[in-house]
Amino acid sequence: MTAQETADATEAAAPKVSQRALTIGLCAIVVAIAFETIAVATAMPIAARDLEGLDYYAWAFSAFMIGMLFATVICGRLSDRIGPAKPLLVGLMIFLAGLVIAGSARYMAQLVAGRLVQGLGSGAMNVAIYVCVAVAFSRRQRPKMFTYISTAWVLPSFVGPPVSAWLTQHLSWHWVFFAVIPLVIFGGAMAFPVCCA
Repeated sequence: MTAQETADATEAAAPKVSQRALTIGLCAIVVAIAFETIAVATAMPIAARDLEGLDYYAWAFSAFMIGMLFATVICGRLSDRIGPAKPLLVGLMIFLAGLVIAGSARYMAQLVAGRLVQGLGSGAMNVAIYVCVAVAFSRRQRPKMFTYISTAWVLPSFVGPPVSAWLTQHLSWHWVFFAVIPLVIFGGAMAFPVCCA
């Protein structure tokens, strides 16, 4: 079988799912992760001062990265074995739990713990998203999908800091976490049913 025949067979074998819904859902999840990663940097000085935890300021970022790296390794293997749907759902739930933990923090240790949980969730979702693309999109469609995902990562770098600053100034730094919850739920509602199809 030639390379072209193999590519055609792969494309023909791509599952017939609602790729539009999946694209919107996955991009919404990426925007939520990226916004949280970027926007927290704007709100963190005020949050750390409010919680009297400036000595642990750096841990709010380190914990997120540690959780993300750990979950990336674990969920990469799981997604290969059982598919992306369950790791995506588990990642969504963990990320939502991290948002609630951090957003309701009364002590700096709770905020750092929430950031660790967010990192675990975001690492799981990131891996599952790329596996979803590999499973649900043909070889010819994947570059376009990766372009959408890249755009979803870049967009929050422009809007994240001013939105975070506005939320922190007019509401509270807690809302930098809480405001992301609807976007995560929306993304999951769009993507998860398609991943399970």
